[in-house]
Amino acid sequence: MDWRALPRLTLSADGRYESTRYDDDQNTRRLDPGFTADARVTFAVTPQFAVYVAGANLFDAEIETGRTAANVVSYDAPRTV
Repeated sequence: MDWRALPRLTLSADGRYESTRYDDDQNTRRLDPGFTADARVTFAVTPQFAVYVAGANLFDAEIETGRTAANVVSYDAPRTV
């Protein structure tokens, strides 16, 4: 979602939901569902140059990205700005 608050200021928000999924081709290693939210503020200094501040995974959700046969879970990146 983007909103142009002022002619040179844009606010953006992004949400992503991932439902239950599996890490392997036999559907035995289940990954939990999760939701992440991102945001960005962009200010156009000139028509050719803009500065921005962005934040990813704002609620610091633990999104599972993989699971080994030994049940070791890997996660997506934590909150970053």
